[in-house]
Amino acid sequence: MLVNDDIVRALLSGLIGPPLFEWAKKYSYLLVFIATIVIVQACLILSLADELGWGTAVEKAWAPVAIAVSIGCGVLAVVCVFVGRITSPNERR
Repeated sequence: MLVNDDIVRALLSGLIGPPLFEWAKKYSYLLVFIATIVIVQACLILSLADELGWGTAVEKAWAPVAIAVSIGCGVLAVVCVFVGRITSPNERR
């Protein structure tokens, strides 16, 4: 089973990775960071609102741990865009 997981992972990273990096490298690091934080917080609020209601969801989404997780996801997205930029071939015009 491990071999099949490696094959699927390689196929997905080979097919999805390069086009995603080409698309993402058009944007600045700050925009990627802020957009990721907003998206993670929105997903957190929506998922908590389904379980707990809007008031409690918004309150829990602004907890220090939730904010730290959002910032961590933003930093990870910026690192991925950075790696995509330095590993992609240079465009010559």
